[in-house]
Amino acid sequence: MEPLDETTRERVASIIGDAVNRSGRGSRARLAEACEVTAATVTKWTQGHTIPEPAKWPTIESELDLEPGAIATACGFDVTESVVSLRSELHTIRLRVEEIGEELRGLLRQVLDVVSEDPPGDR
Repeated sequence: MEPLDETTRERVASIIGDAVNRSGRGSRARLAEACEVTAATVTKWTQGHTIPEPAKWPTIESELDLEPGAIATACGFDVTESVVSLRSELHTIRLRVEEIGEELRGLLRQVLDVVSEDPPGDR
């Protein structure tokens, strides 16, 4: 990733700083722990001295209840296509989980049928 200009760093700092402030006491420490960085690093993010590495953006967004892609958008990246793609993948995964759940229920019914047919002495 190319170095970001001062305006972009300020936008990212504002997003993270505002969210940390809204999240209340201890949020800086919780965010630092979730991102596996020091509280001093989080302070640097909120002051615009540095920005978090992109791999940490989803964790930050999740921890601070920000919209997915908020930091990337603040950095000038268009995340629309990625979000649409991820939502489609998530929908596919949810459908597959439902199918697997149905398959498991069917198998459980079969097991219960077999167990209920065998007299206790035959097991």
